[in-house]
Amino acid sequence: MNEGRSRPLQTLCMLLIFALFAASALLLVLAAAGAFRGVSAQVESCGRIRTSLAYVANKVRAGDESGAVALEDEGNVRALVISSQAGGEVCKTYLYWHGGYLKELFLAADQPFAPEDGEQIERLSGFSVRKAGRLLTVTAAGPEGETLSAAVCLRSS
Repeated sequence: MNEGRSRPLQTLCMLLIFALFAASALLLVLAAAGAFRGVSAQVESCGRIRTSLAYVANKVRAGDESGAVALEDEGNVRALVISSQAGGEVCKTYLYWHGGYLKELFLAADQPFAPEDGEQIERLSGFSVRKAGRLLTVTAAGPEGETLSAAVCLRSS
């Protein structure tokens, strides 16, 4: 007779243990998903910063000729300027930070610089370039405040 009363109690205990296990598994999955989302966002942000730095470094390397790479202050915008020849005409490529974006603007040397006309390359919270001798240091900051730098040694002086 005792076995008849204990069977529903055993079933209830097994269901409670199963429910506890299922709830624990669900909480673990939710916690892991939140952690993955955070790590994935940080990796994406750092990837965007690295891509921006690589873009600028490659532009500098491609235009690295004697006296072609300079820093210029145009109004309230500090720009990395790379001079080149295109069709017998002197042109300038401006790389600068304006309106929350790394921007690029390609102009004939005699055209006026207007920062709002540049092509948006990447959204950044900051961008700066320093030149010490032949060493160019490019620093970019992402929207979350992470900052990375790249150094490019100019082959020409």
